[in-house]
Amino acid sequence: MSNEKEQKTQSPLEIRFFHDCQTAGLLVELQYPIAELHADFAIVKEKIVIECDSKEFHSDWKAIENDKLRDSIYAYEGWDVIRLSGEDIYKNGEKIAHAIKQAIKDGNVNLYRSYIEEEEN
Repeated sequence: MSNEKEQKTQSPLEIRFFHDCQTAGLLVELQYPIAELHADFAIVKEKIVIECDSKEFHSDWKAIENDKLRDSIYAYEGWDVIRLSGEDIYKNGEKIAHAIKQAIKDGNVNLYRSYIEEEEN
């Protein structure tokens, strides 16, 4: 089953974060359609999009503008967006997935970064 879902991912970074989510028990949908877009990951019940941004594809000005446009479309459709850098995923992916899960449980996904900081202190 995991292998079947991995086939939906578009990059090694997404595969890595998918495994981190599985380890953390964070249930995500891969390449979830929203409007004309496909979110890297979605937590459908909570209307949360998680986008994985590698330096390779998300660092030039055109890509940054495209990401902003995507974020505005997600927001218009009623979704919260979490953008994770490749560096964050490779260094702390499992911690981030646990933190997102805890923040959802506590009712405010925007607090997920504070949970990571608490763990580090």
